[in-house]
Amino acid sequence: MRALHLPGVPSGQKPLFSFPDKPPSPSHLTYTAADYPLPNPPASSSEHTYQIRNLLTALTRGELTWEEILAPACFHPHGGAIPGHDVVGMIEKVIPASTSHADPKFKQGDKIWALLDFDRDGAAATYAIAKESELSLAPKKPESEEISDEEWYERLATLPLSGLTAYQALFTHGNLPLPTTSPSTTPQKRVLILGAAGSVGLPTVQLAKAAGFSVVATASASSSHAIQPLLNPSTDTLIDYTAADYTSLPSSFHALALTSVDLVVDCIGGETLSSLLLTTTPPLSSIINPGSKVITIVAPIKVYRPTISAQITSNCANAGVDVKFFIVKPSGDELDVLGRWVREGKLKGHVHGARVFDLEHGREAMEVTEARGRKGGGKVVVRIARE
Repeated sequence: MRALHLPGVPSGQKPLFSFPDKPPSPSHLTYTAADYPLPNPPASSSEHTYQIRNLLTALTRGELTWEEILAPACFHPHGGAIPGHDVVGMIEKVIPASTSHADPKFKQGDKIWALLDFDRDGAAATYAIAKESELSLAPKKPESEEISDEEWYERLATLPLSGLTAYQALFTHGNLPLPTTSPSTTPQKRVLILGAAGSVGLPTVQLAKAAGFSVVATASASSSHAIQPLLNPSTDTLIDYTAADYTSLPSSFHALALTSVDLVVDCIGGETLSSLLLTTTPPLSSIINPGSKVITIVAPIKVYRPTISAQITSNCANAGVDVKFFIVKPSGDELDVLGRWVREGKLKGHVHGARVFDLEHGREAMEVTEARGRKGGGKVVVRIARE
């Protein structure tokens, strides 16, 4: 098969790369045009697995540095880890579980989308192996949608990792209520989203609005065009952290007389998050309601200097605020929910730039992904094949 991958390691030798001290860069990626080994299905499994013929994937900033893909077991003489854990593809082969009596949910020819777990190769190759629990039928384009089928699935490829991260930040770890068809008698929830124009921030804003929450979003002026149409001017606020009069998030809350929020979803970390969690004037409890959570997808608080992390821990404890870092988990069931919202127009994927890269240009695609940094505007998409 064809594959984009890290370089291989001759038998008996150690990989050139390791976590966390020796990460590779995009320039280390190699494209093999043919004869790359097919992915191996598990020898035994309690759930059905599938060989996927990959059509599209999307790349994620920093994924070449993840601990899971730099494990020594990921390297062999033919190559190292394959990136791209978002996938839109077709079921090529059903591999029944050795210990399950349930019938497989999917059949050969089904078009699926998924987030492939990080401890296996990604989808920047002709084929990948997926577990049944990771898979969901790819939502079909509504007749009212005025884009081509090709563009529909390109956008869809940007959503599994980012959309599931947003979903789990808001509803699983953030404990906010999922929307229901019955009228809600509870007060409207308020969510602060840091880095709202990024690849996770954009779906977080969309899901928050789909659930009926009011939103305070931070973004740069250059990215505000992606956020502003999603917001309600009467209930939501967009804070431009590149504005000349911006000094800090707590100062902006005070100056704009914003009411406190029920959840913070942090997609940016760094000084933005630490200045918020260290604030005493105004007090943190006037920005985040006591008993609420700060959910960060960037890094745990311990990555700050020991004195800073201790101050953050103390200030949050005094304000009754819990801070949690999490890593997204694949979930076909949650993708079923996201798929319904995609069909209803409540959630849309965003492809970065005007170009979808072919697999043979995957190294360039990863270089673009890394060069963009935390800028908004969607994810870089790679096309592996057409139906």
